Amino acid sequence: MHRRIRPTLTQVILASVVMAMLITPFAVAQTSGSGNDRVTKDDARYAFIARNIRAGDGGAGAFACNSDVGAGREPCLNMVNKGTGFAAAFRTRGLTGFRLQTSGSGEATPFLLDANATKRVDHLNADQVDGLEATEIGRERFARVNVDGAGAPTLVRGNGTATTNPVTRAGAGDYRVEFTEDVNSCVYQATSADPANSFIVSANEVSGNTKQVQVTTRDGSGADVGTPADAPFNLTVNC
Repeated sequence: MHRRIRPTLTQVILASVVMAMLITPFAVAQTSGSGNDRVTKDDARYAFIARNIRAGDGGAGAFACNSDVGAGREPCLNMVNKGTGFAAAFRTRGLTGFRLQTSGSGEATPFLLDANATKRVDHLNADQVDGLEATEIGRERFARVNVDGAGAPTLVRGNGTATTNPVTRAGAGDYRVEFTEDVNSCVYQATSADPANSFIVSANEVSGNTKQVQVTTRDGSGADVGTPADAPFNLTVNC
């Protein structure tokens, strides 16, 4: 006669835990490769947070896929904001916000802008070309200078000239025109602004001041030809 042994409550619980441990990996393996894994949550902050607490090295997340170029092909990472705020934000304590890297052959396009992305992006280097704003491109630095009876100069109009004392007189027919940027490596064109009289006008860089241009005006006719004489002038700086 065989004796029937009833399992205790402890044995039932242990058996259930063991079965769960054995079944769970198979269930995960079965579902992870089929369908779409979704996370749905009602939260004021984030539906999903991945934090790597390793100091100095280690990422919080990585995505890899095999999506090729073509119409209807999905990107590896697709972020859609159904509201009106940012779709993505990047923050770092370093000085580089993010990096775009391509490994294909040929000339790479770092990113694409849709047809409606026409507004100017402030603080982007493309807002400037060689340090010039878009409104300054095609407008070289220049100065139109008048002189009074005593030879004192007055800036009539200019572009890129200093806001304080843009033109000073060093002596008879000897002027200094100051700009806001370095003009020492540029070329200059100076002409007389007095069509009724003949003057010889020249321009040169100023030693010791890279933002100034020296303009000299001299008599261009008569017995005093070549003698320094105060006269209005035009100056163009091409850099």
